[in-house]
Amino acid sequence: MVRRRPRGVPTVLAAAALASVAAAPSALAAPDSHAPRATVARGLSLVQFAQGAGAPGWAARVLSTGDAATTTVSSPRAAPDADGGVQVAYRNPAGDALWLDGPSTGPFTAVDLTALTGIPPLAGEPTPAVSPHGLDEVFAVTRAGHLVQLTWDPYRRVPQVPGGGVPRLDRWTRADLTRLAGPLVEGTPSVVVVAGVTTVLVRSPLGDLMAFANDGQRGHGWNAYDLSLIAAGPRLASDPAAVYDPATQQVRVAGTELAPHRGDVVVFAPNDVGGRVWSTMDVTAATKTQPVAGGVAAVVYGGSVTLLGASAAGDLIELAGVDTGSTTQWASNDVTQATPGSPPAAGTPSASVSGNRLAVVAVAASWGDLVEWTSSQPSGPFTVVDLTETGAGATRTVAGTPAAVFVAGALSVFAAGVKLPAPRGTGVYAIPSARWGRAITDGWRVLGVTGGLGSRCAPWTALPAPTDQPDEAVGAVIQSSHVRETWLSFWTVSGPGTAPSSQCTAEPGPVTAKTFLAHGYAAGRAVATLIDAYHAQGLGLKPDWVIFDPEGYPDNHSGLWGPTAPAPALARSVAAWYAVLQGWRTGIASVDPSLKAALYANQYEYMTYHLSGQPLPTFIAGAFSETTVHGRSQLVVPSRTAFGPNILGFAMFNSFVPTCAQVTDERLLLGAAPWGGAYNTIQVPPGKYCPPGPNPP
Repeated sequence: MVRRRPRGVPTVLAAAALASVAAAPSALAAPDSHAPRATVARGLSLVQFAQGAGAPGWAARVLSTGDAATTTVSSPRAAPDADGGVQVAYRNPAGDALWLDGPSTGPFTAVDLTALTGIPPLAGEPTPAVSPHGLDEVFAVTRAGHLVQLTWDPYRRVPQVPGGGVPRLDRWTRADLTRLAGPLVEGTPSVVVVAGVTTVLVRSPLGDLMAFANDGQRGHGWNAYDLSLIAAGPRLASDPAAVYDPATQQVRVAGTELAPHRGDVVVFAPNDVGGRVWSTMDVTAATKTQPVAGGVAAVVYGGSVTLLGASAAGDLIELAGVDTGSTTQWASNDVTQATPGSPPAAGTPSASVSGNRLAVVAVAASWGDLVEWTSSQPSGPFTVVDLTETGAGATRTVAGTPAAVFVAGALSVFAAGVKLPAPRGTGVYAIPSARWGRAITDGWRVLGVTGGLGSRCAPWTALPAPTDQPDEAVGAVIQSSHVRETWLSFWTVSGPGTAPSSQCTAEPGPVTAKTFLAHGYAAGRAVATLIDAYHAQGLGLKPDWVIFDPEGYPDNHSGLWGPTAPAPALARSVAAWYAVLQGWRTGIASVDPSLKAALYANQYEYMTYHLSGQPLPTFIAGAFSETTVHGRSQLVVPSRTAFGPNILGFAMFNSFVPTCAQVTDERLLLGAAPWGGAYNTIQVPPGKYCPPGPNPP
């Protein structure tokens, strides 16, 4: 429990100043000379997902242009603006601060604040806010560790320039708060404006929680305070997340601890515990929840300060503080476990509140999709929606921290688009390499290839031959085509119990879930390392999904076809599947978190071993067959028996040698019910190639 300051005390910061210097309002005003205005954000890929008030669907659009194949925006920040609209701030690769402003549904006006104000390049993400005087502001940290304040002041008098006056949205001023108040800082600020005071929370290079406030204490405009020192609290590993609780009239600041309890969520509050003005509490320890892998989001919801973060396992954890008397009791809720269909979350989530609605958005680990969890009451229940699935395909993959903001009841989410969406439809698998380029030209949407086969030695998967790298070769063909083609990379992995080869000895027993985990992890690390090495050969692309194929030793099912009865035996078999897939995902992520792990399984495996509950996107195997009716050959379509929220598509083969006309029929069938997979592949006649046929997708 944490003691809190009695109500009725509106103090935001009541501590000795670390350092302070009088802030002369005009000391660092923007130069009066008019700089060219950026009409479009430069070299960026910013995507907005917007939902109208009460509207069921989502619309997505790219707000900035540039290289669509790479991430050029890291983590945008969004907030209501001074006029009832939305303002978005973000940093481009050069370190420029870009600012967008407009109504919640756009159109937006883009301004390059760096070009206008001449501030140095940024290291952290810029954070927008509205000043106590009702002016739009942006706070950011430069590469030199200076906290800067940028303020839009439409009333600032500027001299006339040739060709006319300065455009209204270009009237920005700047101030260097580090010069005014002292310490160097790093990371991304969090801003709270209350009772005429702006408080900017940010970390020092050592991880101390620093607060800059324009509180006017001791005659100084801005003052800086080391809250970690004042509260005798821990240093932070993540950027702070600050929120003002009107019920207690307190600012509370959350973050994750740097040491000794790395990842524990800690809260700083001004409550005078132990004779200090500020005190801290380890909320993770108090609630006995998992540490947080990234940062936290903070809101006030249902009268409670509510924190959200993702554990190392990808569980979205909700922590809610309820004030009783002079203490705060914290309760926890594992949103992922309580919400069916939730994928694992990665990084730092974002949250926003409108009335009784809480919206939380995060990037799905392995998927890369932008996912929203919403609740209409504290502690759930939550519903989950994949925004990139419903958002009309503006982007397939996002990265970094998204930004969620309600304006007039309408929710907008801004995120960094990594690439244009992987084209949906059907493609081909295992066609002759000489025909890969032709397949792209002909309109096949997907190219699938086996990168490695199961091996008898660690790391349990290996190239078909030392000089044979079919996966990299497919990527090179896609890159040279300059066409956005979906690239599925399959890797066969052997399981425990594999008979050793002359190069390695037998594994020690017994075989447990940990053994399967180790196999998946070793294979995942090896494959990710190999894929990352493609860059050295001039390949700038990566596969859309890196897919675990359980067709390795010792029994052509990687040892995963365990017993299905009685119930305890089935539970052990299911645990083996989940363990090897966890190892595959974490092994890949340990080398390259941008790679998306996935699973290939047939319908029997998917249903028998409950694979709908594991977090990896899944591609289901199936086989077309042929029969003869009245002397004529007819295609036999398999029955679909596997259904689940993580199925992305189908990898179909044939139990006979099909004609190219039959391959076209198969393509059309996969695009219709009950299949309708987003990303499918078909195996054509061995050693041959078939075009997609009339009206390719």
